[in-house]
Amino acid sequence: MNIDIEKFTSLSSDELQFLYCMMVAYGEMPNFVEAPPQSKNNRNKNRNRNNKPKSRPFKKKDKTKPDLYDFSDPKWKKCEDEKFLAFKELMEKISK
Repeated sequence: MNIDIEKFTSLSSDELQFLYCMMVAYGEMPNFVEAPPQSKNNRNKNRNRNNKPKSRPFKKKDKTKPDLYDFSDPKWKKCEDEKFLAFKELMEKISK
């Protein structure tokens, strides 16, 4: 699927957040969380520690749900879940 950047940037913040949440919950996309800023005193103490930003592990795809990346998946024809149908509608809205 090709996404039109102009259409993508015209989405509201709620629509963008919805797309992101669906990708994290059902599309095996990691949920990125920024690390809190460190004070100057803590930087020297924690220099050798492995301070990576925390992220939730990948969720496995639910095989009973349609594939978010492939709208030709036969499960889309049977899908009645409002969240998935709203996701598909948004993605079709921003595609070329």
